[in-house]
Amino acid sequence: ENWLDFTEERSHPMPIYYLNEEARDARHRHWQSIVEEDRLYFNRTESEMKWVFHPPPTSPPVVLVGTNEENTGTIEVNSSLENSILVDTTANCIENLNSTSLLHGTFYFAPTSHDVNIPAHAIHRPSWNRVQQNMLDDDAIDTEKEKERCKRYNYEYNNRTLSKRRRLFLGTMIADESMEVIQAVSSEVYNLFHTVSIVESNVTHNLSPRKWRFGMGSDNLLKLQQLFGPKTKVSVDYYVTNLTSTNGDDLLSDYIQREGNNLRWSLNGMEPDDIAIVGDCDETFSRDYLRALQVCDVPEFRPGKKCRGEKIMSSTLVFESSPKCVTKGRRWFHPDALLGECVDQVGDESIHLPSKREWNDKHSNFKEGYGWWGNFSLYEKENLEADTDNY
Repeated sequence: ENWLDFTEERSHPMPIYYLNEEARDARHRHWQSIVEEDRLYFNRTESEMKWVFHPPPTSPPVVLVGTNEENTGTIEVNSSLENSILVDTTANCIENLNSTSLLHGTFYFAPTSHDVNIPAHAIHRPSWNRVQQNMLDDDAIDTEKEKERCKRYNYEYNNRTLSKRRRLFLGTMIADESMEVIQAVSSEVYNLFHTVSIVESNVTHNLSPRKWRFGMGSDNLLKLQQLFGPKTKVSVDYYVTNLTSTNGDDLLSDYIQREGNNLRWSLNGMEPDDIAIVGDCDETFSRDYLRALQVCDVPEFRPGKKCRGEKIMSSTLVFESSPKCVTKGRRWFHPDALLGECVDQVGDESIHLPSKREWNDKHSNFKEGYGWWGNFSLYEKENLEADTDNY
């Protein structure tokens, strides 16, 4: 445990995935190959480069769930997208899934990892070494260890602290992220989460069409559903957009797609005293800190919160290629953690009243004056008798 150092100079633990010489060597060789490929590429003459350059492929097909009147086994892509084509539905058959349709699009909810049978050829067997296994074998609550853990983060562990761990629910999106990055993140949180909710969309953030990468029954999906551990319910749900424009908001699709996480959490039985973790596939709290959130007396997680800015924002180190290549002087501020009581679809709306948002008043970020940067001035004018502190 010499790598574990919470001093100001070195405030981060090495990710568990990289406490494995084989993984570190593979990562190093991969990075060397990228550097070598770049060197060769830029040393080529102009005439040679003509032979290695390939024009970008045509726009990939995008499935629109619906029915085909002739029942031919194919359906058309979303009519709001250009270059409509016919796509075979056998690989990505999602039209029979339970769904929720909203004005901006439709979410389709697929079976979780606990509801599918993994074929023998697709079974993923992690090869933990002794150090990694010891780090992951931490489910039992040892009072003295938990007190030490809480103290590291300036939290208390006392008689008011839960006698059992709070449940963790992760919400994220997925597109073309490296599977190795996902393995590194999932190794850190192996068997920690009750639910891992992942949403894939049929378009990019700028509404360009894209293929499903984790389609129903695909090898990618089968592997992904095993990476987070057998105790965790992992789902990839699908979002088909109706949007034709982002109205200049580069992150509109991001905000809207994440609504699928809240819907999945609700389907999986999230309770007001559970913890929601929101981030991207390449972001994570350390395992030690997540364990602290589960048992310590965290001020932001005490019951009866007002749900105004009462969430935990991380101070995240950024590394490129290797955890030993930390970007100097740079910090990120996600993922975030908040109490289920303050989550849409889970908390009590009669206490935590909805406010207006940028898209159709119900979606995307808060509007100015309706909660944006904590400013509720316009909401207060419209709801003079409302207790806006309960937001």
